[in-house]
Amino acid sequence: MASNNKFPLKLYFLKFAVDGRGAGFGNLEMSVNGGRVTSHVSARDSRERFSASFIPHEPGRHRVDLKFNGEKVHNSPWFVEVRTVNRPLEYERILIA
Repeated sequence: MASNNKFPLKLYFLKFAVDGRGAGFGNLEMSVNGGRVTSHVSARDSRERFSASFIPHEPGRHRVDLKFNGEKVHNSPWFVEVRTVNRPLEYERILIA
């Protein structure tokens, strides 16, 4: 029986680090494709460095919006092109300060 899941990306996640040093104490919020894609943000070793990830449901262009303390992060949104279904993707870091 053939699988109906043409793009099994839900097994993989895209993760990156966000460096907020210099922005002060606060909370980072992330929305991917207007909240339609599962995403997660957590503080790393301090409240100024964060780990962020999302699980792409299908290949294509994904819009990533970041807010810090409710305010849009400079240069947000970013667009990530998900092309492969064979391996997880990883980005180095995003500087928000």
